[in-house]
Amino acid sequence: MFQSSKEQIKNIVKFMEEKLKNISNDNKFNGFIIFLFHIFIQLISFYFLIFGKIGLIFYATIIIWILILFSNIYFRGCILTKIERHLWNTKDWSGPYFLYCQLLFPNISKTMIENLFICKIILIATIVFIRFLFRY
Repeated sequence: MFQSSKEQIKNIVKFMEEKLKNISNDNKFNGFIIFLFHIFIQLISFYFLIFGKIGLIFYATIIIWILILFSNIYFRGCILTKIERHLWNTKDWSGPYFLYCQLLFPNISKTMIENLFICKIILIATIVFIRFLFRY
């Protein structure tokens, strides 16, 4: 009846792989497209959270980040990162925001990456709180 999150992840990854074949048959290239989309979404949303006027776009960005947080909990990680890993056929990829960590600390542990993700969520929540506090 209900699928487990692992089965859903496999189905989502396979679905995206098939849809991306309309762009290219090269999984490395398609993974790069997902990577660009991934980094674009993160940078734009950070921009609106930090510099955007508090209004509809700001609130929509907060809702998007809440959905991202819940999806990360449900799927036990970022679904876009899982798609990138699959397309690039690697297990070492931790996502675009942790690229600098992997460059600076090549032997960084999975636990450290998870802790950095938690710190990123706390930072986002702090930014939102400060923006609300000093919005006038």
